[in-house]
Amino acid sequence: MRAVLALIALLPLGGLVWYAVDEFDDAAEHATAAAAMEAAAPELSALALLDSQLSTESYWAGATASAAALGVPIEFLEDILGFDMVQRLRDAEAQVDEMVVQLQLEELVPSLEATRTLVADSDLDSAPINRAYDVVKSQLDQRNNTALFDLTRLSARVPGTDTATRSVEALDLAVALRESASAIATGYFEARYPATTVEPPAVNDLVKHSVIYENRSARLSQLAAEDLRLQRAWEALSSDRYVVDLLERVGSSTGAVISLEPGASLTAEVNLATLDIEAEATAFLDSLVAVDQHVEFVNAAAEVLSTAAADIQAAADDAQRDVIVTTGIVAALTLIAVAGAGWWIVRPLRRMADVASAMREGHLGQHVIATGPHEFRTAAAAINEAADHLKLAEQQAAQ
Repeated sequence: MRAVLALIALLPLGGLVWYAVDEFDDAAEHATAAAAMEAAAPELSALALLDSQLSTESYWAGATASAAALGVPIEFLEDILGFDMVQRLRDAEAQVDEMVVQLQLEELVPSLEATRTLVADSDLDSAPINRAYDVVKSQLDQRNNTALFDLTRLSARVPGTDTATRSVEALDLAVALRESASAIATGYFEARYPATTVEPPAVNDLVKHSVIYENRSARLSQLAAEDLRLQRAWEALSSDRYVVDLLERVGSSTGAVISLEPGASLTAEVNLATLDIEAEATAFLDSLVAVDQHVEFVNAAAEVLSTAAADIQAAADDAQRDVIVTTGIVAALTLIAVAGAGWWIVRPLRRMADVASAMREGHLGQHVIATGPHEFRTAAAAINEAADHLKLAEQQAAQ
């Protein structure tokens, strides 16, 4: 009987264990995916920072090349700016090299070296130099796109997918917006001070990047409205005076560019006698700051994603603990219930067995207490009745 009861207890316990293991595995998978998301967000921030530093390096390389092509002495610009432009370029190169080592991006080294050799050994204007840096940036974009793809895949594996997906999209757009800001800053000065005539396709790139920036800004504004931390960071970025000034300068420039007749060209006649070089140099430096401000927003978006991932991981960890606790409680209650049922069933049977054994030995005065299920009470009554009949027959035989 005990073996039967044990088997009865094992059946629900087996189902409970199967359910618990399945739920625990799901929670563990969610926790693992969330932990991977939390770890991936800082990597994307670092990649965005490297992209920004690479842009800064290309700005200074292009600025020195453009100044030479326009016939503006570097020393003259350095007097206005108050610092060594070539040293700024070297500092930017050192920062890029440090980040490349930190992120283990050895594949960028050959193209970086080739680009820097081009900058040092030629008298080119900024356009071919920027194209050379674009090759390096395209390699960096591949790493960045891979990281974003992995993040998107991970976000689909966790509960609360809407929150995770929005956080990933916000970080993706923040990175893309910084790239757009860099593109329009570079395009603005290329279009404003070309060494040669700028054909409409090159000018149209500035218009294209401006439109892309506006579209990405509109979507980011929507996403920021759904998260207070992101909203604060977005308001700080969109109201930053350096960012506002850059967009106003580009907006006024692209407004004139769009009005060009088909087949026309935009030619800049740079008159050094009337050009306010100090104001233009200040605008250039302000543009660098504006692009850097976008990196701060990328960091904010990464922190929002890390927090969301940490919350998901904490919820998954809680779910694992809940599964363990719930399983333990249910298992204990099941064992208690089976033990109680066993006591309720076995005790009357044992009493019946004791009375039957006594009857065989001639002790006919014992009775079974009628407890337990209806069938047991009926059997007890029958045994008691049989004992009474046997005792009566024994008494009559003795007379």
